[in-house]
Amino acid sequence: FASVLFLPCAAFAQLSPGPLSKSHANLEGVTQCSKCHAFGTGRPEFKCSSCHVEIQQRVKAQRGYHARIVDTAKGDADCVTCHKEHVTRDFELIRWPGGGRSAFDHRGTGYNLEGKHAALQCSHCHNAKRLSPAMKAEIRVKDLDRTFLGLETTCVSCHTDIHRGRFDTNCVSCHSQSAWKPVTNFDHTRTRFALTGLHRSVTCQQCHGPGEGSTTVRYTNLNFSECSACHRDTHAGKFGASCSGCHSTTGWNVSNTTVRSRFDHSRTRYPLIAKHASVECASCHRDSNFNRPVAHTQCLDCHRDRHDGQFAKRVDKGDCGSCHTLNSFERSTFDVKAHVSTKYPLTGKHAVVACIDCHKKTGSVTDYHPKFEACTDCHQDAHKLQFMTRYSNRCETCHNTNAFIPSTFTLARHRETRFDLVGAHKAAACTDCHKQSRAGEAHQYVFEHRSCVTCHRDPHELDAQQNGCEACHSVNAWSPALAFDHSQTPFLLVGSHRVVGCLSCHKTETTVAGKLIRFKGASHQCSGCHEDIHRGQFSSRKETDTCASCHSTLTWLPPTGFDHSQTAFPLDGAHKNVRCVLCHTTTLRVNGRQVVQYKETPTECAKCH
Repeated sequence: FASVLFLPCAAFAQLSPGPLSKSHANLEGVTQCSKCHAFGTGRPEFKCSSCHVEIQQRVKAQRGYHARIVDTAKGDADCVTCHKEHVTRDFELIRWPGGGRSAFDHRGTGYNLEGKHAALQCSHCHNAKRLSPAMKAEIRVKDLDRTFLGLETTCVSCHTDIHRGRFDTNCVSCHSQSAWKPVTNFDHTRTRFALTGLHRSVTCQQCHGPGEGSTTVRYTNLNFSECSACHRDTHAGKFGASCSGCHSTTGWNVSNTTVRSRFDHSRTRYPLIAKHASVECASCHRDSNFNRPVAHTQCLDCHRDRHDGQFAKRVDKGDCGSCHTLNSFERSTFDVKAHVSTKYPLTGKHAVVACIDCHKKTGSVTDYHPKFEACTDCHQDAHKLQFMTRYSNRCETCHNTNAFIPSTFTLARHRETRFDLVGAHKAAACTDCHKQSRAGEAHQYVFEHRSCVTCHRDPHELDAQQNGCEACHSVNAWSPALAFDHSQTPFLLVGSHRVVGCLSCHKTETTVAGKLIRFKGASHQCSGCHEDIHRGQFSSRKETDTCASCHSTLTWLPPTGFDHSQTAFPLDGAHKNVRCVLCHTTTLRVNGRQVVQYKETPTECAKCH
């Protein structure tokens, strides 16, 4: 009997892999396995959809989370991928992908949680109160607060329709999930009253607020045929009932463009032209009574005198219209021709000077009566008062308005000074003498000394102020120095020396200061200027200047001064008339140059004859 009782228990343990969860506990027992499993197919088969009809319907209708994750090709066999059984009695059948319920990605359901929905707890939406009676009957879960099925995605399935059916139930066509107000998505152009201008910034409540004695907002049967339906006529009907004749939704205050296109000011006694056409109405009409007279005879009736009465003594009392137009105040009509009527006509370069260069601003007021008695009232004295004594610093003495350079001070007028220009000085440019000592300083026109070295460098390094360049040179030309008398020196010029140029003896040297021509200390010896063409063959002679013992200043050849009797071969007989070159025919090469040999010349007759 014991073995009989044991057999069914052993068979059950071998057939069942473990106990069912609480949800399926009523299916426990070997006799009920076929309710969930299909046998004899050769592979595991399940019958989940035979009980869970609500899931099967959603998968077929492609609605909800299961419709997105179930592999229909596998059928009910795909259910066990997420829902495991035969584990323990307390095992939770629902597996949350992604790390639990709090990390569940709601986008997988087909309904993305945005805005304020994203912060809600699951139970706020998934509860029995949100389910319709039809869905409650369809869902097999006994505790409907624990199901995640049956919710609709329409707004009114959770929220009360405060518009009571006057609009469609798709709330997001006007509202967002971030906040109910303000309404950001509603397109008012689809209505009979499109919002333009400032109407776009008006809150819905201002127009669609509850009527008198009501708490319900109004979206239909609103009167918008006339502006007066919402706005008060501040003109009390003086301009008719239609506000749009002068105003637009861009602004009630008279705008520069809109009102000009609507109200024709030319029908009044003061047509608006040029800059006045863009002036705001309120700038002239201080209140909404546009019939109140506005003074407009003179510009000063409306505009402040920006010149602070500087032109009040004129015949027109300084009216702006004398110099300005309605096109622009800044660009005056008072031009160069009109300036002739003033005490200072504009001539020469002054005619192209910008007004603001002379008429400076003092604070916010421009000075139109500046000083102009002297040029230095406007211009800086470029000469630093050098002509204050002689010309009382009057610029016009040497300059005019055509140009500051060149000066009108001519060569003839230079005679008025202490230095008359004669000779080569007439051709010198003014700046050759009148220079700047340093960059940025004034050119020098007043000189303490008028000697040559004031302007010219002394190339002889002499005291020219004491000796004077004019002792040798003239203002007509520096060279040749024809005025110099060489007989007054220790070296009298005779013979060929009289026609030699000065620089042939007085050589030019280059020093730190520049070129230098030395006259003092020049050598009086022939060798001081001339090259020894004999290359020292006569250097052993006792004469101080060996050249002079054979040659003279009249001519180099023939050497009439040489005494051949002082040599080892006196010239006697016919030899006296023989020319030197007939005997001295041998040459030597000294330092790369061929030199006639005089010393050691053969004396035997056979050498020459």
